[in-house]
Amino acid sequence: MLKIILLIMYNFSMFNILKKKQTIGLALGGGAARGLAHIGVLKVFEKNRIPIDCITGVSVGSIIGALYATGLSASTLEELAQKLKWNQLVSLIPTRGGIASNKALADFILDIIKVNDFKNLHIPFRALATDITTGNPIVYKEGPLMEAIRASCQFPGIFAPLDKPRNLIFDGGLVENVPVTELLKMNPSVAIAVDVIPHKNVIFNPRNLLQLVDRSIDLLLKTNSAQGKQKAHIVIEPVTEEIYSFDKDKANRLIELGERTTEKALPQILSLIK
Repeated sequence: MLKIILLIMYNFSMFNILKKKQTIGLALGGGAARGLAHIGVLKVFEKNRIPIDCITGVSVGSIIGALYATGLSASTLEELAQKLKWNQLVSLIPTRGGIASNKALADFILDIIKVNDFKNLHIPFRALATDITTGNPIVYKEGPLMEAIRASCQFPGIFAPLDKPRNLIFDGGLVENVPVTELLKMNPSVAIAVDVIPHKNVIFNPRNLLQLVDRSIDLLLKTNSAQGKQKAHIVIEPVTEEIYSFDKDKANRLIELGERTTEKALPQILSLIK
């Protein structure tokens, strides 16, 4: 009788282990306006009722990730993206250490989000920045959400660094443009990297100085992106055509590309979470 009871208990425990929920984490990479493709990725997850359990973000990935973590839906983010007037959000105001200010962008985000503290987020979220004095990553996972977003978006030469005691804080893409390393510390069952920097079979023909600089930055970030992506279970690369970081009028196209590439990856995603 005791053997039967033990066998039943063993089978029951094994059933619970096998039925244990598979958690999904997203690492959303940087890439300025091209980061709108992240919205298309999120739309596919929502459409297929696949919950996201944790998110990390760099630069524009920190913006999209943070907004989603506050409880905003992908469709709401899409509506906001379609209404964006980028020239009103980034002002060419020379400052110490930069040529532009993103204060208007910060104010815009503050008007949208319902919470401004990590402890009140619906989904666990972390933003990655870089301490330019040491070259080490800085991870934001508590405190004011807006400070974390701004820190993660301060790209050198464009925006001035956040000046903190003993630290000068810049864009997280300088250390890892797709923050999979930090995502893995949140222990998801499946880690998915979303890299919006074009890599494969995309021919670029820069037609002006801004596009030339932009493409040069892409190539520098390529190595940083690869470091994180190698650790992910699945990699999604939505931007498969010539789109520059500041192509501000291609929101719909970028969201569409995010949807299309995620739909292609869906069978692999589903196979890992069954």
